[in-house]
Amino acid sequence: MNTPETTLPFSLKVFLFFAAAAFAAAAVILIISVTSAATTTGSAPALAVALVDGPNTGVMGPGEQRWFRLKTEQQAEQSLTLIFTPDDGQRIRRVNMQIFDATQLPMFYHGDASGMANLGAGQIVARDNNPVTGELFWNGWLPGQKEYYIQLANGNDMPVDYWLFAANVTSYPLGEPAPSAAAAVPVAPTTPTPVNDAGNPLPLPAGGTHTVLKAGATHWYSFSHNDLANSDQFQNMNFTLFFTPGDGNRQEQVNFKLYPVGAVEAWRRGQTDQLVNFGAGMLVSRDGDGLTGERFWSGTVIRGDTYLLVVENSADVDIDYWLFDADIERPELKP
Repeated sequence: MNTPETTLPFSLKVFLFFAAAAFAAAAVILIISVTSAATTTGSAPALAVALVDGPNTGVMGPGEQRWFRLKTEQQAEQSLTLIFTPDDGQRIRRVNMQIFDATQLPMFYHGDASGMANLGAGQIVARDNNPVTGELFWNGWLPGQKEYYIQLANGNDMPVDYWLFAANVTSYPLGEPAPSAAAAVPVAPTTPTPVNDAGNPLPLPAGGTHTVLKAGATHWYSFSHNDLANSDQFQNMNFTLFFTPGDGNRQEQVNFKLYPVGAVEAWRRGQTDQLVNFGAGMLVSRDGDGLTGERFWSGTVIRGDTYLLVVENSADVDIDYWLFDADIERPELKP
């Protein structure tokens, strides 16, 4: 006996089709979001930095990559110029510049970046007559109303300073190379050199530091966290700040904030309003001393990634502060 086939109504078929499509889109977004959480600004397409007119400058450490986003309004001829330093004639062969359209990004997030097809790659040129710089150049036509992604990659065993232009640039006065946090020299916890901008952060000594911060000034530090007893990618970290004098309104006028290391690029471009912190010290009172101010932060960081921390003094007097990379309630604050 034959069983009659059950035919789904056309409206139900349409509903199921769109439900499946919505689920697939949500899955891709989830993959991108999870991947992005484990990276720093510019280190993946989802965290790409918008390409601006003029130099887009920064530092790439050994093995690092940097992603930029370019949106075209109409079909036009486009040029890309990458200048980096230092070059010794061989490093140029291990620095790459490629441009992709958005359709290639799913391969990156599914772990098969080797299969990504670029629209073009920078070719080695030598036009600025400077033997210590490397130069890559690309030129082509791009359709309008689309987003494109430029990948810079440093395959060398040392950091490089780079200048990326959305134009055909044959020479540029580079000036002093952008400072690299990795190249900064650590100092003793009790005698750190004051730092006044995000472009020159000091490595935060293990355990913390103590120094004086002038009225209206800031100190910048770089830090990373790698708990050898914890192999998890996401690791908890604490910071405690004590400062004195902390009476009256000064409690509200001294704070510390945390930023991804990619915030330096926005700072160098003068886009200070785009420095978005991912955490700040919470006002607490745990040591029983009315003359000290206390700030505390606890959160999650990515194991081995580099971050920035700024201590800000908006008060009208100098302060002494003690910054600890731990949860400290009653420290012995030595001068």
